[in-house]
Amino acid sequence: MKKMVATLVTAVLCLLPVMFMINSGGAVKEFTSDDILRIKKERHGSKPPTFGFPDKAMEFYMLMRSYPYGKIPDGWREEAMKHIEANNRMTENTEALAWSQLGPGNIGGRVRSILINPFNSGIIYAASVSGGVWKTTNRGASWFPLKDNMENLAVCAMTFEGSNTNTIYAGTGEGYYNFDNRRGEGIFKTTDAGNTWLQLPATKNSSYHYVNKLVFDYNSSTLWAATRMGLYKSTNGGSSFTTVFAGQGGAAIDVMDIDIINTNPKTIFVTTGLFSQSTIYVSRDGGNTFQVSATYSGIGRMEIAVSQSNTNRVYASGMALSSGQCGIFLRSTDRGATWTQTDIPGPSYAGAQTYTNSQGWYNNAIEVHPLDAGTVYAAGIDFWRSTNGGDTWTQLSNWYEETGAPPYVHADHHAIVFNPSNSLEIYLGTDGGVYRTVNGGTTWTPLNNNLFITQFYYGVPDPVGEKYYGGTQDNGTLKSTGDTYWSMIFGGDGGATEVDYNNPEIVYAELNGFVFLKSTNGGLSFTRAMNGIPKGPGNFDGTTDRTLFITPFV
Repeated sequence: MKKMVATLVTAVLCLLPVMFMINSGGAVKEFTSDDILRIKKERHGSKPPTFGFPDKAMEFYMLMRSYPYGKIPDGWREEAMKHIEANNRMTENTEALAWSQLGPGNIGGRVRSILINPFNSGIIYAASVSGGVWKTTNRGASWFPLKDNMENLAVCAMTFEGSNTNTIYAGTGEGYYNFDNRRGEGIFKTTDAGNTWLQLPATKNSSYHYVNKLVFDYNSSTLWAATRMGLYKSTNGGSSFTTVFAGQGGAAIDVMDIDIINTNPKTIFVTTGLFSQSTIYVSRDGGNTFQVSATYSGIGRMEIAVSQSNTNRVYASGMALSSGQCGIFLRSTDRGATWTQTDIPGPSYAGAQTYTNSQGWYNNAIEVHPLDAGTVYAAGIDFWRSTNGGDTWTQLSNWYEETGAPPYVHADHHAIVFNPSNSLEIYLGTDGGVYRTVNGGTTWTPLNNNLFITQFYYGVPDPVGEKYYGGTQDNGTLKSTGDTYWSMIFGGDGGATEVDYNNPEIVYAELNGFVFLKSTNGGLSFTRAMNGIPKGPGNFDGTTDRTLFITPFV
């Protein structure tokens, strides 16, 4: 799962058996996968809040990319692509530069937005936070990328232009301050179902570096953009935007969510605040004016969900600033005039206090059943459902597989989307790609078939070039034997990875915070090899010396 400090490890998803050995006082202690899972669950349920270190995350990102000027220039990727187009591409003997896809085609990666064509539910779009927009025309049986050389691939928000499903807007930039976030370059638009894309010139500025949510109001032909810097709207297809509200003096206000009720005129809810006091705003005149609907002391990031079957019903979920847990869950039966606190989903099967655990700043999504205003869903670490307006909750997924647990879905959920023609069919966007249920959550299927969006920190081949290793975000340290199917040889967040070219059975890996690992059998088992390196007392503690989130080594 996403971690801002030294991360714990899970090997429960490993497709190869793993043993982890700790050197302690000359003895070697072996840890089985069950031991690692037990420790992970214990730490996961009781660890201190980690959302207070977004500066370390941004520092890691900036230091790797800002040398020597101390900042990342605007439009850097666009300029780089222009340079490649003009100077670097071979016009002859291009076969010498042919590339082969190595995958992984079965693992997935972080997805924050999903669109389903309401007229053909087999056509689905998935937004990868570092891999751009992907499309399937067969309900997820296979995927293909749309404009792999897009000026910015950090796509985090999408919306159709009403019933015109050929026109899609894609907002870039992951505005949640997680360490592996990517800055965006505005909003992109396609008018041919993703075949070509245009970067909207009006959004090529810092107000649109982090686009958290896009919504299109088809009645007024208005595109709404919720960004880190403010709330903006366009009534001319993105040619120009008007500032609805923004922070004073250019300060960030973190507009996190926006949702629209189909009243006449439209009722629009907007939330602001992430690591600061949040506010729910409401407009009852189609967005001409906004008023404060609610604010709660000590509550940060707030998500909103409206009912389309009952225009009076609204739900909201907010993060407790003191812990990062979900600190409040709200229901309104009068379109935000008053709010009632309901039960908060949790504790989870794994022991997390609430459904977001201490990651409410990072993973939190709520949605209302399209046909039943009393059924509401909440997704964070796992997926939950209430059928009585939030008074009680049932857990519908679990982030590891175990007899007696709810069915497995990868942890850290960011998007909940219903099939417009079948409300039992629900799609989740997670840190492990796209998952689908066709029976309301009883069973789940991963849809990561050739969805090549896994985020690699490092990757390395063995000397022969027949095996490949890599450390990934929230999908562990992976190994491939040459095809696109990869297996996890160590869980958690991976990091730098190297192979001894004299003895390729020796593999080095790490966990974030620099927990240095060594394998002498090609990744079947690992030892924490940190003699002489200052380290914490716990088996999975990293170094106590200076380090970034990911520590390079050679």
